[in-house]
Amino acid sequence: ENMEEKKSLHQKLNGRIIKILLGSTLIIAIIIAMLLGSYRYYRDHVIETEQNDMLNLVTAVSRKLELYFESKDRYIREIMKEAQFKEDFVSLLNNDDEGIRLIGIMYRTNEEEINSIEITDKNGNLLTSYGETHGNTYYISEDMKLAVETKSPVYYVQSRGRKSINIIQPVNIDESKEPEGFIRVRISADYIYENYIEAYKSNETGYISVKDSSGNLFLHPSNQFIGSDVVDVRKMQYPDYDWSELEDIVT
Repeated sequence: ENMEEKKSLHQKLNGRIIKILLGSTLIIAIIIAMLLGSYRYYRDHVIETEQNDMLNLVTAVSRKLELYFESKDRYIREIMKEAQFKEDFVSLLNNDDEGIRLIGIMYRTNEEEINSIEITDKNGNLLTSYGETHGNTYYISEDMKLAVETKSPVYYVQSRGRKSINIIQPVNIDESKEPEGFIRVRISADYIYENYIEAYKSNETGYISVKDSSGNLFLHPSNQFIGSDVVDVRKMQYPDYDWSELEDIVT
């Protein structure tokens, strides 16, 4: 009889232990599930916050750049309306190499940000220039060819050589006729980066880079990578990372 009581007590004790173990396991599982849920929520929240911060950052930088280039574009067009400009331009066309005084003033007062200003005839041939083009070999580049062909304003990212963002405006002395020439203002990429992009970053180690329409890095804190393909640069820096999403974005 004592043996049966002991056996019964032992079974009850084992049953309680099993219940305690099952209960503990369930509680641990619930805690782990809650922790995982909290982690996922926190992770998703952090990612969403970072994405929103980046979007706001890009929007702010883009707007500042837009306003900057709009002001430069407007300045060029206002200069071309002046009688003094038209008089000097006609003199240039007639082989009088005195230059255009208002353009000379524009270059001298903005020399820090402008690589060069070039005045051409209707075929894109150089009449006179201010800045780094002066005294150097001039050739009719891709953006000038496009302006001559379309007879319209051209905005162009020059990512080779001395990098710049170029604004070309047609010169219309008589508004009823075709352009008689063009003005090209080449704005320094270094100036743009240092004054409108470099100060913006999403964290202490982050930075903003800009690529041109061909996927080549145009504005970047390290000159080492300027002109290189953005995907190739990332693969070189982080060879073990999957950059397929970036390839889909830039191609």
